[in-house]
Amino acid sequence: MSKKVESLDGEEWARMSFTKDTRTKDYFISNQGRLKSVDKRSGNIDAKFTDKKRIP
Repeated sequence: MSKKVESLDGEEWARMSFTKDTRTKDYFISNQGRLKSVDKRSGNIDAKFTDKKRIP
């Protein structure tokens, strides 16, 4: 399942790096505490929010 993640006002995304490469996902964190993973093959986005009020 993919969801379109729209950036909030003033939100910036940074790619997360790990000691070892991940096989299927690239992970990003925003300056507002939100996480998203992007499938390397299909480009589908899975969004994870740390703030429960923002979950639709």
